[in-house]
Amino acid sequence: MKNEAPNEAPKVVLFGATGNTGKYVCKHALEAGHSVIAYVRNPDKLNTLMTSLQVDDALVSSNLKIVKGNLTDATSIATVIEQACLSNSDAIVNVAGKPQRAPVKPPLIPVVIKTICDTMRKLKLGCTLLNQAGEMTVTNPRTTPYFLTRCMIRCFGPLLGIRGMLEDNEDVAHYLYNECSDIDWIMTRPGLLKDVDSKQTPTKVMGIVKAGPSVTAHRDLAQWTVSVIFERTLVHKTPVPGYVKK
Repeated sequence: MKNEAPNEAPKVVLFGATGNTGKYVCKHALEAGHSVIAYVRNPDKLNTLMTSLQVDDALVSSNLKIVKGNLTDATSIATVIEQACLSNSDAIVNVAGKPQRAPVKPPLIPVVIKTICDTMRKLKLGCTLLNQAGEMTVTNPRTTPYFLTRCMIRCFGPLLGIRGMLEDNEDVAHYLYNECSDIDWIMTRPGLLKDVDSKQTPTKVMGIVKAGPSVTAHRDLAQWTVSVIFERTLVHKTPVPGYVKK
């Protein structure tokens, strides 16, 4: 494992930074003092998003590094991780997902996660890997009946236009549980998400719940995500984020 680097701001290699949740993850990570390395297809879009979200220009200039690349390019994904020079106190975060109505095949996110894990092993990285899936993703594929998982995917997936996304999430869950005991992974499972104003109040904040709320704001999920990136008690767990009483 690589040594800690306590005198440096924690680094976060972020995949999906221009997405509905990812743009807020990038914002909150920067404002939390992290150094963000964002792997995106369109760098100009991310810069525009940071401006629209009123992230301080100086913060973007000093703490945000944008690397252009595509999620289908495994070599580039491996390279951005290798060149990030990560330590055990850093993190890799994936909040990208297969787009709605995308075909089931070929898989997208399972290949991304496998590439990340293979690269972590190659570099002997002990940092955290946080992957965002969905509430319908099974909590533990070792104990959840396979037929139940398939039923949910086949019944609800086509109806909502997210079968490809659900298939990807299930493949990732099986991979992490069955082949990644050596990786410090966390898989979050948010419910329905919308780009609405924050729903947090002085008495209601984001936390871990048994079942997700009807709607979670992307910005609230992102803020919570950044707060738990380095939470060691969540390693090898699949928490469902939602609103809880303060």
